[in-house]
Amino acid sequence: MEHKEQKNKSGHADHTSHTNHAGHAIAGLAALAAAAAGFYFLYGSDDATKTRKKIKSWTLRLKAELMDKIETMKDVSEDTYYAAVTEIADKYAVMKDINKDELTDLIKSLKSHWKDIKKDIEAAGVSAKEKLGE
Repeated sequence: MEHKEQKNKSGHADHTSHTNHAGHAIAGLAALAAAAAGFYFLYGSDDATKTRKKIKSWTLRLKAELMDKIETMKDVSEDTYYAAVTEIADKYAVMKDINKDELTDLIKSLKSHWKDIKKDIEAAGVSAKEKLGE
């Protein structure tokens, strides 16, 4: 079976369908990573029950910002995940109503879930190098 290359209006090869598929796959994996991060934060750790009881609204906002950030990432690796956690936490560190010890604990908790998030991404079916940008 012969593959016929499609041309766009200017006569050049149209590669947008391949690009769109890759973009959708990356967006899907980022969404999966964000969902996994939220899940492990609330349900995956040994102290998740205590965590859910102690949650304050600012922690939910921080977590939502982190999930939004992850969804926009092209590559989700340990380094990019940690950088996103740090970047967003730094914004909260300067707010007067934020308990610094609670923020530190939240940062540690979010970062501690990287291995679980990575496993979930790998289980989605794409090779670790493609999904995680490694």
